[in-house]
Amino acid sequence: MGEKFSICIIIVTIFLFTPLVKAENLSCQYITNITLYKEELKLVDTKSNTILGDPLLIENYGKSKEYKDQIKIINTLNDSIIINVSFYQEITYINITNSSATYELNSRDNIKIPVKSFEILSSDKGFFAVYITRIPSDTLKYMIISPSGIELRKMDISYIEPACKLCNGVICKGIGDKCTSNGQCGSGICNIASICGEEKIVNCEKYIANSLNCNNVTCAIPSNKKVGQAYSCAWECESGRGMNGVCRETIVEQFVTYIILLLVVIIIFFTAYYLIKRDAIIRVINYEAKKKKEEQAEELETAKEELAARIANLRNKHSEIKKKIDELKHIQGQNKAIEDLQKDLENNEKKLKEKIESKKQTQLEHDQLLRDMQEKEKQELEDWKKFYKDKWKHDFELDENGYFRFKEPPKGLLHRHVYRILKNDGKDIPKGYDVDHINGNKRDNRPENLQLLTKEEHNRKHKLLYNSEFDKY
Repeated sequence: MGEKFSICIIIVTIFLFTPLVKAENLSCQYITNITLYKEELKLVDTKSNTILGDPLLIENYGKSKEYKDQIKIINTLNDSIIINVSFYQEITYINITNSSATYELNSRDNIKIPVKSFEILSSDKGFFAVYITRIPSDTLKYMIISPSGIELRKMDISYIEPACKLCNGVICKGIGDKCTSNGQCGSGICNIASICGEEKIVNCEKYIANSLNCNNVTCAIPSNKKVGQAYSCAWECESGRGMNGVCRETIVEQFVTYIILLLVVIIIFFTAYYLIKRDAIIRVINYEAKKKKEEQAEELETAKEELAARIANLRNKHSEIKKKIDELKHIQGQNKAIEDLQKDLENNEKKLKEKIESKKQTQLEHDQLLRDMQEKEKQELEDWKKFYKDKWKHDFELDENGYFRFKEPPKGLLHRHVYRILKNDGKDIPKGYDVDHINGNKRDNRPENLQLLTKEEHNRKHKLLYNSEFDKY
C-alpha cells in the first residue's frame, strides 16, 4: 500500500510541475519564425509527383428512415473523381462483407452510402430483434479510379511556427542578463559590464560597485590586481605599474630584485672562476713539480755516472803514475823524472780533490733541494690528511702506491669510498671498473676529480698521457 501511495505522489508531482518547466523553457524576450516539417497523408499525382489535396473525408452521416445508418464520403479535390469503395458490416454474431461499389463524385461533392440493418426473428421469445450494424473504421477503403495516377501517400509538409530566438544554439539572453560575448544576447550587445543591453558603453558603477570604465572595453576595479596578474588598464595593479598586460613591482622593488640577481650572478661567476682557476693552478704546479723532480733525478743520475767514471779514470791514472814512480825509483839517475811524476801526481790529486769538492757541493745543493721538495710534499700530504680528516672524520695514511687509505674502519682506499658514496648513490663499484683521478693527482680525491673507467680505458689513458702503469684501484 505504501509503495502504491509513493508512486501516486510521484506521478501527481510530475503532472503538476511539467507545465511549469515547459513554461519556463519557452519564456523568452525574442521570437522568430521557424520552418517545421510534419508527415501527413496527401492525394498525390504520381505522374508529376505533385500534391493534389487532402485525403477524402469520411464521416458518419447519421440514421435515415429506410436504413439505420449511413456513411458520408466528401470529395476534397477541385475535380470530379470516380472511386471504388469497399467495407465490412459487423452484425452481432454474424460478419457480412459487402460487395464493393463504384461512385462518381463531383468537385467538393459528397455521397451517402447506406448501411442496412438486419431483423432476426427470435423463435423462443415470440418477437423480432433488430440488430444495428456498424462499420469498423479500419475496414473502410477507397481507391480513385478516374482520373488515373492518383494515390494516397505520406508526404513531408512544411509549416511556419513561432519560437524563441537562439543564440549559439541556446535561447538568447534578455536585457539585464549576464553575458560574456555579444553572440549570447538577443540584442546582439554584451556591454562592458558583461550585461546584455542596448548600448555597449555604460556607467560601470551602475552595474559593479567601485568599478571604472577601462578603455571602453570592460569595467574594472582599481588597485585590484596582484603582481604577475594580467590587466586591461594599468590602474588595476596594486603597484600602479604594469608592462605588456601584466602587473609589475614598484620601481624600488624591481631595483632591489635586479640588485639581488646581479649579486647572485657575480657570486656564481667568481665562485666558478675560483674553482676553475684553482684546479688549473693545482694541475700546473703538480705537473711542473713532477717534471722538475724527474729532470733533477735524471741530472743527478747523470752526474753520479760522470763522477764515477772520472773517479775510476783518475784512479787508473793514479795507479799508472804510482807504477811509473815505482819503476823510476828503481832506476838510478831518474830522480828528476820521478820528481816530475810526483808533481804531476800531486797536481792530479789536487784537481781530483777540487772536482770531488765541486761535486760534493753540487750534491749538497741537490740534497737541499730534494729535502725542500720532500718537506713541501710532506706539508702538502699533511694538508690533504687534515682536509680529509675534517671532511670524513677519520685518520688516513698514504700507502706504498701513493693512495690515501683509512687507518680504521671502513678501511679501504679513500678515492673509491668517495666515488661510491658521493657519485654512485652508495652502490659498489661495478666489477671490471677502476676509479680514475682525472687530473692525475692521486691525493686529490674530490668527487669532481673522480671518474669511472673500465680497466682497458684506464690502462690506455695512463700509457698515452703519463707513460706509466695504470692505477690498479
